[in-house]
Amino acid sequence: MDSHGTAQTNIRLPAGSYRIPAFGPLVKSPLLVTGSRGFPCRLVLDGSAVPLSPTDLPAEDEVAGLFRGILSGEVVYAGGLPPDTGAFDALVLEVVRRIPYGETLSYRAVAEAIGRPKAFRAVGGALSRNPLPLLIPCHRVTRETGALGGYAGGKDLKERLLEWERRKST
Repeated sequence: MDSHGTAQTNIRLPAGSYRIPAFGPLVKSPLLVTGSRGFPCRLVLDGSAVPLSPTDLPAEDEVAGLFRGILSGEVVYAGGLPPDTGAFDALVLEVVRRIPYGETLSYRAVAEAIGRPKAFRAVGGALSRNPLPLLIPCHRVTRETGALGGYAGGKDLKERLLEWERRKST
């Protein structure tokens, strides 16, 4: 368990691509791509937009269950980042990984947390390159004003995810 009372997990599958069943705020199935050692290297939020022939994981599959657990705030992804993640991006993603379920931080607060208080725009750039959205919850980073900011899955999905988490965490 982590400090927020959630189980931590890592995801491992044979190398390939896997379509995860849609759940909760995800109205389209995400596509998980794993590398040669079976660890996630990319998560595409709208897997239907990718012209691959992935393995469809059944809803009762262990990995699909882990995604449901992550979206329900019961599980935190504790796996590593893909090896090609840059040093700055890794710093940003480690801070974002620790944002509690149902809460948000501003781009500026993330920049301050990595010791680079003026790098809030660079933080946004690092988040736009997050290869594992949902697993590393970059949707929890917003502007200081509370405005959403960007998101790989689009602002509508970011809003749905944040609202879903707010409802589940109350």
